[in-house]
Amino acid sequence: MISVFVSDILSSLAPLSPAIDVAVTKHARFLDKSEELMRHYPDVAERVYLIGYDTLIRILDTKYYPPAYTLKPLEAFFRNNRIRCMYRLGDRWGGREGQDDYLGSIRNGNREVEGFKKEWAERIEFIVSWALGWAYFIL
Repeated sequence: MISVFVSDILSSLAPLSPAIDVAVTKHARFLDKSEELMRHYPDVAERVYLIGYDTLIRILDTKYYPPAYTLKPLEAFFRNNRIRCMYRLGDRWGGREGQDDYLGSIRNGNREVEGFKKEWAERIEFIVSWALGWAYFIL
């Protein structure tokens, strides 16, 4: 499924033909995944992660960053990475408006007390996607 997804992305971006790699790691946290990828791809200046809103919530959850339980450990992650986040459908996630409001609140500095620098929010972009069978299309 992932290879079909990447093929669709590449075909939609032609003639730009950016390099797209798919990686599988044993790490649970994106911070650790990023550090692992930096070791394997040291010449890549910036990585873009395609994630769902539910994963964004986990990345920005302080419970994953002991012992201080702040988001300060994400500083290196946001220095070298961007996030393209797909909206999650349904009321469970607050709908598109609720998800936009969440990103807006962190852009306004509402998470600074937890160590999230509001300029990091500029490295997070919401995208609209539709699932059609096994293929995903990003607009």
